Amino acid sequence: MDISGRFFRAIALFAGIASCLFDAAWGAGFTIDFDHLPTLGPTNGNQSFADANGGSNTFQGVTFATNFRIAGDQYRIGGPSPNPPFGVPHSGHYFLNNGNTPNNDLIFSTVSVLTEAWFGRNEYYGYGGGASSVTVTAFGGAGDLAWITLNLPDTFPYTGNLPPPDDNIGNGLPDPMVRMDTSSFLGLVGITGYRINRFDSNPYNGNWVADDFTFADSVAIAEPDTPLLLAAGLLALLSGVGRRMRGRLLHRRVR
Repeated sequence: MDISGRFFRAIALFAGIASCLFDAAWGAGFTIDFDHLPTLGPTNGNQSFADANGGSNTFQGVTFATNFRIAGDQYRIGGPSPNPPFGVPHSGHYFLNNGNTPNNDLIFSTVSVLTEAWFGRNEYYGYGGGASSVTVTAFGGAGDLAWITLNLPDTFPYTGNLPPPDDNIGNGLPDPMVRMDTSSFLGLVGITGYRINRFDSNPYNGNWVADDFTFADSVAIAEPDTPLLLAAGLLALLSGVGRRMRGRLLHRRVR
């Protein structure tokens, strides 16, 4: 095989290695769906994160502040039906919520990168409720790094006390969750945690519900030396090819 053939085969090999490395770097991850906490209570309850997680606030490397709570899809404010469910999970039967006090600056700590989460409005006694928006801020040792705000639609707005048989139509129903795309956080360096804030416009709008937090594994994406190593290898290859070509030219001149 001539030098040019070896060169292009080597280039293809380096390209393949680079592709594999970068696929692995961005492919790893995990989702916390809040349905696999080890000590979950009944679906009509609303318990602290630690109580749902065997006494610990840390799950899969993510530490949740003590204000976070876990509710089931049958939990209702003020007792059983006809009071509406507090919230609707995106998947399964359990979801995260921000409790009552404080409602802002709730923190969960992790070095993994949050790439996606689902949020929705909740309900109080059928009066219409839930925060109208939530903001997730990624922060690190240098302070706030970036933030994303998501408006939460009010699919079933409160329309007053309608007379029967329409008294349950459009009133007091929790809203389906919507997706917050936080994949832009993948471009940040030095994340140590996240802070959730919300906007409320009346006393019934203090809370939100959330589900399915997806993270990219920070170990997998922290490969800043990989491009440098590939570049160094390619330069070494080119240097070797150049030396061989010069050697052949000199050999031909001597002959």
